[in-house]
Amino acid sequence: MLRDSLLYVCTDKGLYYTNVNIRDWKKVNIDPSVVGVDVLAIQDSVMITPSFTGGKYISTNYGQTWRKIIITSSDEGSFYDVQISGNLIYANDLTKLY
Repeated sequence: MLRDSLLYVCTDKGLYYTNVNIRDWKKVNIDPSVVGVDVLAIQDSVMITPSFTGGKYISTNYGQTWRKIIITSSDEGSFYDVQISGNLIYANDLTKLY
């Protein structure tokens, strides 16, 4: 995902970013328990990502700090897709749209 000349990549080792002009990759420190990252949604300074381990995380300062969130009351698995629209979060786990 490209945002303000930063390229973000989700991998089984975590979330990484680089400045498209420098190509020096850096790992985003979300949480020590986060092994891999499935998808990433970005709107303005807000970033949301579910991890391979099932946790969902939000940053409101361009990824500098993160906190774990619960999107649904049965928030156990990972999401296939996450989108942000205004102050709403849309998430899909291949069986339901939240």
